[in-house]
Amino acid sequence: MIVLDASTVLVVIYDEPGAAKVTLMLEEQSCAMSAANRSEVVTVLIDGGWPYEAALNILDALEIQTIPFTREDANIAAALRPRTRSVGLGLGDRACLATAIRRDLAVLTADRIWAGLDLPIVVDVVR
Repeated sequence: MIVLDASTVLVVIYDEPGAAKVTLMLEEQSCAMSAANRSEVVTVLIDGGWPYEAALNILDALEIQTIPFTREDANIAAALRPRTRSVGLGLGDRACLATAIRRDLAVLTADRIWAGLDLPIVVDVVR
């Protein structure tokens, strides 16, 4: 299983560079995202003019497992703040990383800055 950052899901929905790679991953292996990142994707779509139900439907159609954002995940996300503040990672980014770290899973993101972070997990960047 691989954990998807909100940015990778949006790459697929908006058919941006890297969409083919993410789509292939969705077809070939089990993919998951934090409930916090699911909310982030739906929020971005709504802000972009999508009706709420349409945003939910497109996300559901991708069949990405949603992992609850737990107290432990919240603690890990908070602990990541000092080492990620300088590169501008927000709560959504850290929620994704925490979800992957706690479960010892790789993460896929479209945010290139993540590649330079010193993390205990594999970070793959969509290009």
